[in-house]
Amino acid sequence: MVAKKLPTVAVVSCATDFGSSSWEPAVLRHAQRTLEQIGGVQLVSSDQVEQERNLLRHTPPYSEMQLALIARRLRADAAVDILCVLKAQRKKGMELIACARWVNASLGICTRGGIGKRGIKDASTFANSPLPHTTLLSAVEDAIKEMMRYQPIRSDVQLQGRKGTIHLMGGKRVGWKKKMHVAIMRRVYNRERARYEWQLLGRAKITRVETFYAVARPIGKRFSTRNPDKAIALFIPPPEFAKLLTKMQSSR
Repeated sequence: MVAKKLPTVAVVSCATDFGSSSWEPAVLRHAQRTLEQIGGVQLVSSDQVEQERNLLRHTPPYSEMQLALIARRLRADAAVDILCVLKAQRKKGMELIACARWVNASLGICTRGGIGKRGIKDASTFANSPLPHTTLLSAVEDAIKEMMRYQPIRSDVQLQGRKGTIHLMGGKRVGWKKKMHVAIMRRVYNRERARYEWQLLGRAKITRVETFYAVARPIGKRFSTRNPDKAIALFIPPPEFAKLLTKMQSSR
């Protein structure tokens, strides 16, 4: 019996909205240890990851495209990054939210993810610590564990309506839910590389779910799809992280 090949994973970066970039190496080491403890993956060495980051000449957080590019250069199946934000609570103190993202190298999209939360009493002391606080490491660990439990939903595209609506097979039976974001992918043949590859046609949001099918509408510009295109559920970080990504990417 042939043993199943484990996916190769590169733990790429950690970005926060409260500075403390000096923490990044320690946080990434903790993320790698957590993945090793969970098992089921092979890890790319941190030295190799750092070399590819230097070639990219960008600072975290990275886009899905950049993470997928780094993973492909490292011949890894996926890239993992960590995002952390501090959010004011209604009562005293702050809430630390950590997000772990898994970007599939061949698809170029974020197919898995997880969230970890912890309370912070003194945000100033927390952020000014020379080493990452155990609270941060615990939140990151929770996020990674949830990410590894996350199983993306996939199904074939059934048809496309006249107004651009996309009908996905499976419906409630496969786990589709209203407001889910999906990537519509097409398998195409790359003549130069002499192999089949996945091409992202566009993204859509599910607006209606029935027992055997779901209906989604394109996000942004409309695009054309046809059988046997595939729909894959996307992991979308909470709004706090979207703001962090937009802010840091626009400042480059």
